[in-house]
Amino acid sequence: KSGDVDSRLFQDKGIIYIVMLNGEIFEYNCVASLIFEGIKMHKSKEEIIDNIAEIFSVEKSQVEQDYIFFVKDMLSNQILVE
Repeated sequence: KSGDVDSRLFQDKGIIYIVMLNGEIFEYNCVASLIFEGIKMHKSKEEIIDNIAEIFSVEKSQVEQDYIFFVKDMLSNQILVE
């Protein structure tokens, strides 16, 4: 997690808002929220994917695509850092 991220998440009708300390706000769906929270809890990629696939009763391959997309997006927006 980037040091510039305010870890507060605001949820509204399945949408989460991640607030950066600089005031920038990013809007993500609930799947991204679960990915973000899993990463914050130091869960493995596989644990996160398994959990989401079970919650939403979807194929792990679809969740993995979502995981890759959201992690790349969060990295590009400096919400996550490598």
